[in-house]
Amino acid sequence: GDQVADQMADKFHRKLCMALLSRCVNAWFMFLMAEKAAKGQKEAEAKHQKELSLQQQQREKNAMLTAENHHKALCQKLLLRCLAAWHYDLAQFRAKQKDKEHHRQLEDLKQRARKKGDETAVRMAHSFRKQHDEAVLQKVLSVWHMWFSTLLLERRQRDAAI
Repeated sequence: GDQVADQMADKFHRKLCMALLSRCVNAWFMFLMAEKAAKGQKEAEAKHQKELSLQQQQREKNAMLTAENHHKALCQKLLLRCLAAWHYDLAQFRAKQKDKEHHRQLEDLKQRARKKGDETAVRMAHSFRKQHDEAVLQKVLSVWHMWFSTLLLERRQRDAAI
């Protein structure tokens, strides 16, 4: 009877040890699986954050390029305005110089007309008037041409910006 009892006790003890070993191995396996899942989750989050960061950098780069293009277009427009104003001022200066020269020539003509007589003075005055009218016409055409060229350029820029 004692032998049977010892065998039963050994069998029960082995069964109990196997159950404890199985619980330990299962707990250890569950711990490893949880760690692996947590590591995978961290890696996925890190990858997602990296992708978000790259997208943000691309958006910032695109915004910077857009801002630079707008700035460049504005600078170009301002340059064209400055050049048009300079061209206009130059035309005004030249017109004043021509007017001064014509005035001087007129004074010379008057002086000569007094010396040569009224008939010569009238003929020369008509000639000067014709030159003056042509100069005025040329000045008007020049200013109109400059204005029209500026208008076309601004329209082209506006159309290109659209």
